[in-house]
Amino acid sequence: MDIRLVVCDIDDTLIDQSAQIPAQIIDIIKKLNKNGIYFSLATGRNLPWALPVAEQLGITTPYIVSNGACIFRGDKSLIKHSFPILPLMDIICTADELGLTVTVSDAYKEWVVQGESKGKDQQNSIDNRFSGPRNSLDLSSLNSDNNFFQKLQFYREDSSQQIQVLRQLLQPFSDDYSIITYPRQSIEIGPMGCSKATGLTELAKLLQVPMDDVMACGDYVNDVEMLREAGIGVAVGNASRELKEVADFVANADCAYGVIEAIKHYSLI
Repeated sequence: MDIRLVVCDIDDTLIDQSAQIPAQIIDIIKKLNKNGIYFSLATGRNLPWALPVAEQLGITTPYIVSNGACIFRGDKSLIKHSFPILPLMDIICTADELGLTVTVSDAYKEWVVQGESKGKDQQNSIDNRFSGPRNSLDLSSLNSDNNFFQKLQFYREDSSQQIQVLRQLLQPFSDDYSIITYPRQSIEIGPMGCSKATGLTELAKLLQVPMDDVMACGDYVNDVEMLREAGIGVAVGNASRELKEVADFVANADCAYGVIEAIKHYSLI
């Protein structure tokens, strides 16, 4: 095994709650590149949030966003998968009535859906560890056969009850969409068959790197398939129990320091 590509999740893997990227990881990436090893990202976030991170890290390699729905190099889309929004309109309306924040994204832009709900104070409470433009889109404008997106998210910061309601409503759609549930607060929907694992496979093909020569690092259950697909799967110290169970290497250190620990453990620099 000759690792030629290191791919990392962003939230709680490279970046902790402080939103600061340690200077050490930037230096590590430069050393990896000098050794002929690519460094890339695989995130559930959209381009407006992922691009500033890629730029700060100095990454010129293509990277994965929207849980595998898109691959970008800089701000240019190389691969994108989408899904129709119309079959989900009843659920979107229900989410709005429950006071959840609803966002939709295409490859380049994210919108907060403006409906009839008066509970839109939730819009400002979405995790803001990355700065990115948020635009508004009227709920009625989604009601068209021509609307296709890469990501749909339901979010509410202060309660899990509404999220539980949506989980039940979304069960009949599990064969048609990729559905990821995060603890208590949010649900993300993407194109069927898309995941960080499929994104990783597409990325490796673009770079002509065998999957056995890939190291993937993450912290949460939506990283499980990616770690299984890679030649070496790394769970950082703060990772979920489920991820640690499938990882080839479990770091002692949290977040970026756990990534650095794994890179040094496998003598990549």
